[in-house]
Amino acid sequence: MFWGCFSGASGEGPGLFWEKNWGMISEATYREHTVPLIHEWIQANKRSNIELYFMQDGAPGHRAAGTQADVRERGIRVIFWPPFPLI
Repeated sequence: MFWGCFSGASGEGPGLFWEKNWGMISEATYREHTVPLIHEWIQANKRSNIELYFMQDGAPGHRAAGTQADVRERGIRVIFWPPFPLI
């Protein structure tokens, strides 16, 4: 799996290839490998006139209580993006 990010204001962000030896994507592995990368990128691209938001869907690792608390504690603002239309 490949995870990547971009911003209209900041351009390309980091990319992450999920390593097989990390196992399945779970709350623990997502918080260990992906959340710190997101946090570092947002901090490095923080500007007083630009607000960066993180968009994620409802995957189990994303919606887990521990992940949500970790993201909140790091000050990462999240936009919920459903995996399918809410019609």
